[in-house]
Amino acid sequence: MMKRVAMLLNGPIQNDYRVIKIIETLIQKHSVHLFYINGNPNDDHQLFNGRVTLSSYTHQASNWVKIIRHSLFCYEFSFFEKRVMESGQHFDFIWANDLPTLNPAYNLSKTLKCKLIYDSHEIYTETINQFFPRHSTGLKKFIFQSMISFMRKHGATVEHRIFPKIDVFLTVNESLLNYFKERNDLRRGLVIMNLPKLVPSITFDRIDFRKKHGWSPSTCIVIYQGQLNEGRGLFMLLESMKLLPTEFKLVVVGNGSLGKELNDWTIRNRLTERIEFIDTVPLNELSAYTSGADLGINLLETFNLSKEYASPNKLFEYIHAVIPVVASDTIENQRVFSSFPIGKLTKNHPREIAAAIIHVANEERSSFTDALAQAKSHYHWENQVELLNSVLDE
Repeated sequence: MMKRVAMLLNGPIQNDYRVIKIIETLIQKHSVHLFYINGNPNDDHQLFNGRVTLSSYTHQASNWVKIIRHSLFCYEFSFFEKRVMESGQHFDFIWANDLPTLNPAYNLSKTLKCKLIYDSHEIYTETINQFFPRHSTGLKKFIFQSMISFMRKHGATVEHRIFPKIDVFLTVNESLLNYFKERNDLRRGLVIMNLPKLVPSITFDRIDFRKKHGWSPSTCIVIYQGQLNEGRGLFMLLESMKLLPTEFKLVVVGNGSLGKELNDWTIRNRLTERIEFIDTVPLNELSAYTSGADLGINLLETFNLSKEYASPNKLFEYIHAVIPVVASDTIENQRVFSSFPIGKLTKNHPREIAAAIIHVANEERSSFTDALAQAKSHYHWENQVELLNSVLDE
């Protein structure tokens, strides 16, 4: 029987690939109405071919919003309650994406007498220190630490209060599921991994970086793709380039808050001929860039518990591009590498990173081919679909 789902999202939809894939899966059998913020007028036709009802609301960071966002953040999106009720629809499920939307979703589930689904993409309370400067001192440090402590307690209190009322809890890996199980009363918890879809062939021709930049045939091309933000080991990666022979080149695909600093560092250290920055490319073209490299790099700085337990999406994108990977030695990366020898795990230090890159580069690429193919056949979105459909089938 078709179910009606109201989904709450505290951000734009265009680049939230997990939510996009979930909606694409659900609408094969069910009706989805997405309530979100700061959308694009063409979102529905560009992403869902007119099959999803979208309600987007402008949400700017006014002074009042900033105060709530950095204190009682679980109430920042309470306006969703009114918006959903104004739609005049009855829903069978309210679906909250991450902690900022959980409280309004819970209130709606009570009002509409429907089921509540909570999809926690990370340990949100642990990520709060990422919203503040990491290297502040003196009074600023004290203020920031106090705010972080208060926000974590506030978020944990709200989560702990609502968890017993959640009908289905979803998250992205076993480490996170175990974390929430240990701290809360769960009715039903499931892992829906955030994995790429299987694509029969690359839509665009593989990018030939050697031809494009005049690099020699012996060049070893290392690629990083993703956000240029804190916590991704980007400066350590750049430092490691100083320790590598000149035939190693680095391609960085993406943008973010650290973009200018990374570019400036590259210029200061006279590495502009060995490090190439490329702005974010459309998702359907990304595989052409990734598969044009010799190995992928995925570093994760574990400066909070959410980072320590994370499953990096980019690791699986490298697997789907069939290139070996150098990745940080974290819990979830260990799960993958222990089953599929697709590259090398490394400690987060420039010397260790450089050594790992050289190790993988010295291996014949064919030595990783079987493991990459097996990992790709295991880690793909289609393997999550049956479990995801079961969420609404009860």
